[in-house]
Amino acid sequence: MENNLKLCMGCMCRKEYSGPCEMCGYMDNTAYLPSYLPPKTVLMNRYIVGKLLAYNGEGAVYIGYDTELNKAVEIKEYMPDLLCTRKKGENTITVNSDSLPLYKSYLSEFADLYKTLMNNDETESVQKIYGIFSENNTGYVIMERLGGIPLSEYLKNFGGVMNWESVREIFPPLFTALNILHSCGIVHRGLSPESIFIDERGRLKLTAFGISASRTADSSLNQELFPGYAAPEQYSLSERQGGWTDIYGICAVLYRVLTGTEPQPADERIRDDMLAEPFLVNRSIPQNVSRTIVNGLSLDQNNRIHNVNMLVGKLFEQPKANDEPDGPVRPLVAPENIPPLAEKKPVQKKPVQKSRKKKKEKSNIGTIVGISVFLAIVTGFIIAIAYFSKQPATIPPPQQTTTSATTTPPVTTAPITTAPTSASETTTTADNAEKILLPDFVNRFYNTLESRYSMLVFNPTYEYNDTYAEGIVFDQDIEAGTEVTGGTIVNLKVSKGPESVALPDYVGMKVEEYTSKLSELGIKYDTESEETSEVKGGYVVRCSKEIGDKVLIAEDESVIVYYAVAPKKTETTPEEPEEPEEAETEEAEPEEPEETEPEEE
Repeated sequence: MENNLKLCMGCMCRKEYSGPCEMCGYMDNTAYLPSYLPPKTVLMNRYIVGKLLAYNGEGAVYIGYDTELNKAVEIKEYMPDLLCTRKKGENTITVNSDSLPLYKSYLSEFADLYKTLMNNDETESVQKIYGIFSENNTGYVIMERLGGIPLSEYLKNFGGVMNWESVREIFPPLFTALNILHSCGIVHRGLSPESIFIDERGRLKLTAFGISASRTADSSLNQELFPGYAAPEQYSLSERQGGWTDIYGICAVLYRVLTGTEPQPADERIRDDMLAEPFLVNRSIPQNVSRTIVNGLSLDQNNRIHNVNMLVGKLFEQPKANDEPDGPVRPLVAPENIPPLAEKKPVQKKPVQKSRKKKKEKSNIGTIVGISVFLAIVTGFIIAIAYFSKQPATIPPPQQTTTSATTTPPVTTAPITTAPTSASETTTTADNAEKILLPDFVNRFYNTLESRYSMLVFNPTYEYNDTYAEGIVFDQDIEAGTEVTGGTIVNLKVSKGPESVALPDYVGMKVEEYTSKLSELGIKYDTESEETSEVKGGYVVRCSKEIGDKVLIAEDESVIVYYAVAPKKTETTPEEPEEPEEAETEEAEPEEPEETEPEEE
């Protein structure tokens, strides 16, 4: 530990001299916020806490050092400042007496979030979680120390905007990571250029996870919302949140990256939507990409793209040949905000009608002349064929090979291999065939490869894969960087999406809404009515599987969705008047002995 203490608390580089750090300029006597841990605090007799990097309503993030692994890390501390306090010089947190249940509830959610992230680390596009532990009456998470810079800073340093070709190269792994997170029940709620890092190799990494209350307005915590990237449902406690919330966030990021402008905040759009379609801001954006981003930024979550698979399918669909819009492109603003078109001068009708008649007459004359010329040419052509067909063929045929619809010339060249027996064999027409270094196709969308690498022949095999989103290549049989010739067959494995999907929440949803959501996820279903007065008619009551249970897409597993109908009225009401009459006769029977007693006397 003595050696470890000879570190700069600002960057965790070795520092065995006095004065400011030569690497980052940090000084040992730098002041710190008293509510948070002081630098050089030791946790679990292993981790050294450095300077405070960031904090919000949920907690704080410090730079740290792992003395066992001898490397810099990041340490996240659960510290909701509205529910607890810390006195200067003390490490232990004191919870407000009236906030203890809420503090424990959020702490449990905090621990569950990072345990799930730690247990699902298949992708390199998410900041790694190394460990979780409790100390000082709170919880701590040990995270990967990220290199690189935030995407927001990268954009500032490199022109403020990226073209679609660059985006389509680096964003697919991030889409895959989001798909994995959503399948685990994790919603980020804080996607923005500040929470996405780009490392030295140009790869994107997702950071800054948080519990739901810290990313929702009017909650019990000081919320951290990213204006322009937070979805409209994050501004209300009564709105449902889910994977579609992150779809809004990532589409807002794409809007910023491709247009160079910040998207209008959702709470402002609700009052006055002035968000322009991306294509209107940057005409180089493909039309299908622009329309998809608009759909992902829909204020109505029911009309918004609901899952990552659907998003990537629309983003990477093949554009039209001319890449032109289907019709007039209009900004996404209210009609009253669109400037009026210039008024056109009235056109007199009679002159127009006369000119049309003249044009029609000229057109008829031209047609007759054209037909006459055509017939003359055809007649001359027929006469020429009849004449030359009688002449002897004294001129030898040309050297080059020709083909026609009725005859096939003899093959005089070497045979061409059209179906190699293995992926390593190549198709070639000459010794000097074009040679290329095979790119790395893993983590890229298959439907974009054929048009971009037309010199290669792709043989895709589609398999279910829980790690890669639908349509993503996850394996290739020829290693990237191998020198191949044009026509090489490359066998690729393409993801069909996850083998199983968690059954989504149905509470408060109509059966039509819920079944539509199941269809988007690829879940097969049947519907059955169930009589109940506890749930409004037409709304989902329950399913044959519990919310969050895995549905096996690969095995075509189906679920039954039960929806509420009003219970039928029982036909017992007419019999009710008869019950009192029977009771009266029963009471009258005991009176008979009283009448017979005088007769016995």
